Amino acid sequence: MDSMTACDALRTQGPRHVAAVDPAMAALIPRIGRCTLPKRRSPYAALVRTIVTQQLSMAAASTIHRRMQTILGGSISLRRIQRTSDDALLSTGLSRRKLRFIRELTCRVATREVDFPALRDLPDDHVVQKLCTLRGVGPWTADMFLMFVLNRPDVLPLGDSGLRRSFRLSYDLPHSPSPTLMEELAEPWRPYRTVGCWYLWRALDLSDRLRTSGERGSPRSQI
Repeated sequence: MDSMTACDALRTQGPRHVAAVDPAMAALIPRIGRCTLPKRRSPYAALVRTIVTQQLSMAAASTIHRRMQTILGGSISLRRIQRTSDDALLSTGLSRRKLRFIRELTCRVATREVDFPALRDLPDDHVVQKLCTLRGVGPWTADMFLMFVLNRPDVLPLGDSGLRRSFRLSYDLPHSPSPTLMEELAEPWRPYRTVGCWYLWRALDLSDRLRTSGERGSPRSQI
């Protein structure tokens, strides 16, 4: 099954399965509507964007990303990053620390030390191990890569604070759930935990709609 067909299957079969096995999700999914998980995109550009978004509000991350796209001629690519000076990239609001991470990523992709095509054939845990050798890439970033670049269907990012908050709201929990409880709640979703997470993030977006745009939030809707 090619990547486009696999993603289309994830979008259609996933919501039906999750709704069938979880009453809370069965009530939530019709409120959100159809699943629009993104189809596979440039792995390099996706990692750069995820590095940019780390520890920033959605508004701040989007502003820096747009500025980067502008100075890079409309899109982020390895060659354009290589040809652009540090000063130009820093002028977008990018921190020096994140610039170092992006430069290292660029170097290791250019030398094929990081081989994106090879990652597509590896199990999820091996992909995470490979990506986490990069400075600036941790388990959360690797999980986002699995979900939104490789379109892996059964990822549960336990370290995501937005997901924890949405579990608490959507399941009417008295406290923020532990990773163990998150795993228990999401267990029935297998093999489509990625889809369940996507719907919980969209539910959180709905609940936060009246919040100010500069508040810290989840960048998954931008990935």
